[in-house]
Amino acid sequence: MRRRDFIKGIAGSTIAWPLAAAAQQRAQKRRVAVLMGGLTRGEADGQAEVDAFEEGLKEIGWKLGSNIELDYRWPGAELAQVSIAANEIVAMRPDLVVSRSTPATAIMLNRGLPIVFVLVADPISSGFVQNLGHPGGSVTGFSVFETSVGGKWLALLKEPRRRFLEFRCCSTPRLHSSPMAICVRRRQRHRRWAPR
Repeated sequence: MRRRDFIKGIAGSTIAWPLAAAAQQRAQKRRVAVLMGGLTRGEADGQAEVDAFEEGLKEIGWKLGSNIELDYRWPGAELAQVSIAANEIVAMRPDLVVSRSTPATAIMLNRGLPIVFVLVADPISSGFVQNLGHPGGSVTGFSVFETSVGGKWLALLKEPRRRFLEFRCCSTPRLHSSPMAICVRRRQRHRRWAPR
């Protein structure tokens, strides 16, 4: 009788051991780096975004300090500072990077870390994803801008009651930083509209 109990105990423990290991893996704390491109620490808008992000994580079962750790970097809009923050993030080797803004995502790209981007103007033209339905690679995210809106902005500016005779647009062509800039560049290519 004791021999059977012993064998049952060994068999039970060999079955339970992988299950316990899997449970420990699920309980492992995930480290997420958040690159707050375009914002510096202390800005009210930035803090509101952080609060909304952390609240959303709580709603889907993540507990700060328990099963997830968030490391924020606030480089502002200067590309040199964004690059420094990106290097710090790469050195940390987080499980995931949340990147806020087109320039921040462009700098984080191809650094060997999975990225979820937000506030990116045109992820396809920027080269971040292949298409919105199937992004491919280790980069995905959310775009709050629709580039087709840029054409409507131009049309509104040209309406007679607005009295705009000319307007200029500044952008960073390499980063496709705004829908308006993308629209202006596309129209320049097709020679339908060109600034003076």
